[in-house]
Amino acid sequence: MCNESSLPTVIIPFQPPDDDFVGLDVFVYLRPETNGVITESTLLGVIEKHPEYKANVQLAYLANIPGEFITRERIIEYHYIYKLPFAKHGKKHFTPYMKVRFEERFGIPFADARILGAFEALDLLDMDSEAMFHTWVDESDLLNVDCQSIKRVGEVFIVNYDIPAILERYQAGTDIAVMIFRSTLSRDAFHGMIGEMEHCLRECGILDRNTPSSRAFHYSRGPFEQIRDARGHLFNPNGAPVDMRQLQFCKFLLSRGVRCPEIEKALHFPIMRFKTPDGSIVEDCLYNYTYDDSYEEAYRKFSSAISQYIIG
Repeated sequence: MCNESSLPTVIIPFQPPDDDFVGLDVFVYLRPETNGVITESTLLGVIEKHPEYKANVQLAYLANIPGEFITRERIIEYHYIYKLPFAKHGKKHFTPYMKVRFEERFGIPFADARILGAFEALDLLDMDSEAMFHTWVDESDLLNVDCQSIKRVGEVFIVNYDIPAILERYQAGTDIAVMIFRSTLSRDAFHGMIGEMEHCLRECGILDRNTPSSRAFHYSRGPFEQIRDARGHLFNPNGAPVDMRQLQFCKFLLSRGVRCPEIEKALHFPIMRFKTPDGSIVEDCLYNYTYDDSYEEAYRKFSSAISQYIIG
């Protein structure tokens, strides 16, 4: 039996929006390195002080999730489940498209390149996770393809170089705050609000000018990411996870005939090939491909998938 103190503390319980609600439920959670009352109050202060934001953004969920619970339930491993195979095995899992993109970006044959998963690189390069994460390289030495991040360090290419450090930061003594912003703002206004939050974090010294806001807080950047963020972060007051079918976009998909197992499979294996309206075929990660989309557009793109990359 687990200690109740190691369960999520739900301060504002989640209630699904009304069926006629037109807007978005966007998850926001703080990173371990910046989690705290000052960061949380800075973000919420931006909403409180701006009339348009205050009128159109409601705090629909607020919880504190203890590090012991995160570690025990392996929440972060599950959250990054689509990145872990690449972080463990490097070039083994590259698709043909990823190989082409690699060669175009770096100008060397894929077969000849020394490509390591981040966990392989820790041992072979005798680096610790934080050193790997913070090693600065030129923009030309970075590639993001199919939601996998590749960094060239010397003559070695490291896949998902950030994952070991991220996993290590979520330890038993590290709690995180999780919120849902229920927003009826326009897309541009919402991005403007996020920009103001970033500015305020820099003004109060939580972020320096060279650190991206993603190092301080995460927010859902598309409909499928909203569902992904709910997994492991959305709980009832008794500590039980909220049923995925209560989520706004999930209900939308179910109403269109998409079954729960299909949604689960998409979250686990988001690399797909899609047929575009002009008949061409593109490969992308579902999270990237539906970035900033409306529910209708995200559903249309998901329905256009002609194949899915399953890593066994």
